[in-house]
Amino acid sequence: MISKENNEELIENPTKDEVKQAVFGLNSESAGGRDGFTGLVFQKCNPLSPTLFILAAEALSRGLNALNENLWFTGFVLLKWSPKINHLSYADDTIIFSSSCEISLGLIMNVLKNYEQASGQLINKSKSSIYLHDRVDNEVFQKVERITGIARKNFPLMYLGCPIFYARPQMSFYSELISKVRNRLQGWKGKLLSFGGRAILLKHVLQAMPMHLLSAIDPPSFVIEKLHKIFAQLFWSNTISERGTHWTKWYTVCLPQDEGGLGFRSLSDMSMALCAKLWWNLRTKPFLWSPRMGSALLWVDNWPGLGPLYFLTPSDFYCNEEINNVFDVVTQGRWHVPAIRNNLPEELAEYILNEVQPPAKPDELDKP
Repeated sequence: MISKENNEELIENPTKDEVKQAVFGLNSESAGGRDGFTGLVFQKCNPLSPTLFILAAEALSRGLNALNENLWFTGFVLLKWSPKINHLSYADDTIIFSSSCEISLGLIMNVLKNYEQASGQLINKSKSSIYLHDRVDNEVFQKVERITGIARKNFPLMYLGCPIFYARPQMSFYSELISKVRNRLQGWKGKLLSFGGRAILLKHVLQAMPMHLLSAIDPPSFVIEKLHKIFAQLFWSNTISERGTHWTKWYTVCLPQDEGGLGFRSLSDMSMALCAKLWWNLRTKPFLWSPRMGSALLWVDNWPGLGPLYFLTPSDFYCNEEINNVFDVVTQGRWHVPAIRNNLPEELAEYILNEVQPPAKPDELDKP
């Protein structure tokens, strides 16, 4: 039973010392929560700092989004009908997309300057970088560096631990992950570990390190094979600098114990499973990138199954740019026949009306 005195103690506001004790009792090295902040942020900063930071970041995001309404601003887009996205942000990591237009770059720098004056936070240009295609003229690079005051770097761009690049994948793009695995092994070198001890370290430490990367992207097979080689050398020889006798293939070791293996996780299988999970989330949750048919672009996506309508229509055919999505030609779950016939050639219009099912409502997602 809780007495009246105990109840009053429970509902009493905590003192400053109690709050301080709770904050400094947080693990400063733990992973961040949904807001991206670890216990170290609360220990080093004012308790209101995370909230103030989020408010300031929201102001910066809205300022950058407002540039899309400026007629003088030329953003970075791939297609005429693609969504206007000029930045991506997570906590204090931000990527800004822009053209090399001098006026557009100046508008972006004005937004950043206003953000610095309003929030009191300064953009660390020494830790910032600009990325352009390797075939861009040096004059363009010099112009961008002069306007922004930020130095140029070459791809790949590391964002949230994942490499971003446009050319063929190379082993050097994933060197950071491989180096982390090797560095973790340095503390174990020379230790006399049994097979059971090495198995525990592999299962619960080394094989967990690539999971973040595998959950976001699908690395090439040679990267996974390199990691498997490191795992196998450690397991069979207790070190990666010496060659030991591998009594069986790593594929066999990764089989379940009831099938003759040791229960190690194959990174190839994990990559396939995590890619399937990512695909399922895109199909069943309302993301910006959800590939639902109704949210497909009418002219440039292959929603009818024959190819993009932009390339199926004759070269002299006028594409109505006011119609962007497939839902623009759907009414009450049915094709809007006049809109289809008036905006498409006769053969394509007949094929869509007779052979293609209209999409579901915009708020309907795939069901498990």
